[in-house]
Amino acid sequence: MVSPTSELLDAVMIHGDLSGIISQWDATRAGTRRANLEALRGLAAEYESGCISASVAASHAGFLIWCGTLASSGKDHSALDQSADAVQVMTWHGSKGLEWPIVICLDLPEEPRPRIWNSPLAVSPPDFDPDNPLAGRRIRFWPYPFGSQEKDVPLRNMVETSDTGKKAFEDASAEQSRLHYVVMTRARDFLIFPLDGKKDPWLPPGVECPALKLPATSKEEDAVAGVRRRFRHLTSGEDDSSPVAEPTVTWFAPPLTPKEFAPAELTPSGLPSRVNAVIGDDLVCGKPTQLVPGQNDRDLGDALHAILAAHLIDPSIPDFQTRAHDILQAYNIKADAAEITSAAIAFREILIERFKPTEFLVEVPFTHRNAEGQRITGFIDLVLITDQGAVIIDHKSYPGSNAAERAVSYSGQLAAYREAVSAQGLAVNSSWIHFCTQGRLVEIQ
Repeated sequence: MVSPTSELLDAVMIHGDLSGIISQWDATRAGTRRANLEALRGLAAEYESGCISASVAASHAGFLIWCGTLASSGKDHSALDQSADAVQVMTWHGSKGLEWPIVICLDLPEEPRPRIWNSPLAVSPPDFDPDNPLAGRRIRFWPYPFGSQEKDVPLRNMVETSDTGKKAFEDASAEQSRLHYVVMTRARDFLIFPLDGKKDPWLPPGVECPALKLPATSKEEDAVAGVRRRFRHLTSGEDDSSPVAEPTVTWFAPPLTPKEFAPAELTPSGLPSRVNAVIGDDLVCGKPTQLVPGQNDRDLGDALHAILAAHLIDPSIPDFQTRAHDILQAYNIKADAAEITSAAIAFREILIERFKPTEFLVEVPFTHRNAEGQRITGFIDLVLITDQGAVIIDHKSYPGSNAAERAVSYSGQLAAYREAVSAQGLAVNSSWIHFCTQGRLVEIQ
C-alpha cells in the first residue's frame, strides 16, 4: 500500500532521526535546521492539498518535481527559527501575526500609491442587485503610456484629479494606514523609527497622531498621549559603532544527572514494614484449615475473602456451606467447605466476644495522601466500629508456621490503613492481621 507523501516524509524523518542528526552538526544553527524540516513537512501538505484541488494523484516523484519547480522559481524560502537570537528582515505582509521584542520600521513609504495605472481593477455599480450580481460590473485596465515620465503629463494630472483618481487615492491611503497598523503593532517592548529629522513619519491626509510627531526641541525623552518616547540624535560622522562581542561557541549542555523521585502512587501491600512495630495480643479464632498444597495463592486469598465477607455481612445466609462450596469451585480452590465455614463462624464469634462491634464494614475502599503527598489507594478487608474506636483487620492466607514474624512484615500496610481511617475522623483502637487458614488473630502495635 502506497503511503501519502506527507506520511512517507514523516516516516523518513522519524526512522532516520533527521532531527537528531542535524542537531549534532552545529548547535548554533540547529534551531534553523529543525525549522527547515518543519517547513518541508508544510510543503508536503501544501503539495497534497494542491493535488486534491486539481483532481490529480499525489505521488512521491511528483512531490520531488514540485519541490524542484519551487527551487527554480526561488520560492523555496528557508524557514526562520523564531527562538533564535537574530535580526529578521521582513516585509510588511510577511510580518502579519508575528511579534518581536524590538521592531525597527525602516523605509516606510511617504505617499500612498493609488491603483490607477497598469493595475487591473474590478469596477462595480453603486447599487448591487443580488438577482443579477454581474450587472454593471466590469474589469478596467488603464495602461500608462508615458514610461517613467511623471511630471508635466496633462492626461495623468486630469485622471488623478478626477473623481475616480480621488477615490483611488482615498482607498490607497486607507490601505496604507492598515499596513502601518500591522507594522507598528508587531513590537512587544520597543518600536523604533529611523528618521532624517526633516519630516514626520507619513500619515494619511487629515490624520493626526501626536505620538508620531517629532518634538520641536532636541529632547531625549518625553511622553505624548500616554506613549513614552526616547530620542537619539545622530550627526554625520558620529561613531555609533558598538563594541564587537567576543565570539562564543555554544554547544550542548551536559546531560542532567538522573534524579530519583518518590513514586506518586503507592499500593498498601507494597509498603515496607515499620521498624518500631511490635506484636501485641495473639488470639486463637478457630481451627487451622487443611488445604491442598500448590494452589494459586491469589485465587485462594480471593475465595477466602469472599466467604468471610459474606458471613460477616449476613451471618444468617441460608445454606452457608453450599454457598462457600460454590465460591471455592468458582476460584478452582480445593478445600473442605465445612472447615472453611466453621472457621468463618468461629472468627465472627471471637470478634463479637472481644470487640463487641456495633457495625461490620467489609472491603472498605479508600484513597489517602500521606505527608509526602503520595496517593495510597486500596481496600481495607474489615473495619469494626466499636465504642472504643475502629478496629482494623486484614485477612492473610499465609500458611507458614512463623505467623507472628510474618505479621510484623505487614505493619506498613496496617499503618497506611490507620492513617486513612484517622483522616476520616475515626479514632483507631487497634489493628490486626487475621491468618484465616491458621485460625490466628495477631495484633500489630
